[in-house]
Amino acid sequence: DAVLAIDDYFIGGRGSNPLVIAPTATGKSVIIAMYIEKQLKAWPECRFMMVTHNKELIEQNYEKLISIYPEVNAGIYSAGIGQRDTTSSAIFAGIQSVYNKSSQIGKIDVLMVDEAHMIPKTGDGMYLKFINALLELNPLLKVVGLTATPYRLIGGLLYQGKGRLFDGVCYEIPVRDMINQGFMTPLVTPMAELETKFNLSDVAISGGDYVLHKLEAAVDKPELIEAAVKECVRHGGERKSWLVFATGIEHAQHVRDMMIHYGISCELLTGKTPKDKRAKLLSDFKQGLFRCLVNVNVLTTGFD
Repeated sequence: DAVLAIDDYFIGGRGSNPLVIAPTATGKSVIIAMYIEKQLKAWPECRFMMVTHNKELIEQNYEKLISIYPEVNAGIYSAGIGQRDTTSSAIFAGIQSVYNKSSQIGKIDVLMVDEAHMIPKTGDGMYLKFINALLELNPLLKVVGLTATPYRLIGGLLYQGKGRLFDGVCYEIPVRDMINQGFMTPLVTPMAELETKFNLSDVAISGGDYVLHKLEAAVDKPELIEAAVKECVRHGGERKSWLVFATGIEHAQHVRDMMIHYGISCELLTGKTPKDKRAKLLSDFKQGLFRCLVNVNVLTTGFD
C-alpha cells in the first residue's frame, strides 16, 4: 500500500516530495526495496538513490533490496563501509560521504531518505546541499522521505511551514493498527508491580530528554537493577530473545551481571565493543546462542 501510495502521489500531481510515515518495526527497508524494484522493472533506465546518516541502515536497506530483487544493479557509496559505487541503478549511500559528490554520481530520478527527520528545515546542511545539487542535474528529481517521526523539535512538522522540503504525506502506518493486527508487540509498563520504584524527580532534562550521566546515577543502584531484572524474568518467561537498553556502560555491566545471577545467558554491547566482537555478538544473538543482549545506545537506529 505504501509503494502504491508513492506512485499515486506523483501521478495525482500532489507534489514531488512526499513522506511515508512508518513507525519503527513496520518495515521501511522493505518499502524502499519494493518501491525500487517496482520502478526499475517498469523504467530500467531510471536511477534511484537511498541516503541516510547511519552505516547500519545503509547496509540493511541495501541487503533488503538484494534479497527481494537479486538481479538488481545496486551498490553502496559509504566511506565507513569502504565502498564508493557511483554508477549503479540503485545506490545506497551515507549522506556524510556523498553530500559533495553529486557530479560523480550524476543524474538521479528518485532520492529516498531514510530517517528523513534528520533533514533540517532551514540552513544549508549536508542533505539540503546534496538535494540542491541533484536538482541542478535533474530539475524533475523526486525526493521520498521515510520516517517514524515526521517533525523536528525546532521547526515542527516536516511537511508544513516556510522552507519545507516535503510537500505532503502520501502514506501513514498507525502504530495501533500494527498492534491490533499482531505485527507489533504492545508496550507493557507494569510500574505498579515493581517492588522498588524509580525516582527520576531530581534528574535534569536538556533538549527534551534526560541528562544521561544523571539518569545513570539515578538508576544504577543494585535494588533497582534487581527489581527490573526480576520483572524481565517474570514477563520474559519463555521468550527466546531479550534486548535490554541501559543508561551507561557501568549500568549495563551491572545489569548483565544481575541477569547472569538470575540464570539468564547474557552478553554486553557498547560503543566501545571492538567491531569484530560486535559482529560476532550480533550473529550469536540472532542465532539464539544466548538469550539477553544488554546495550548502551548501539542497537537503536538501523538494528533489524
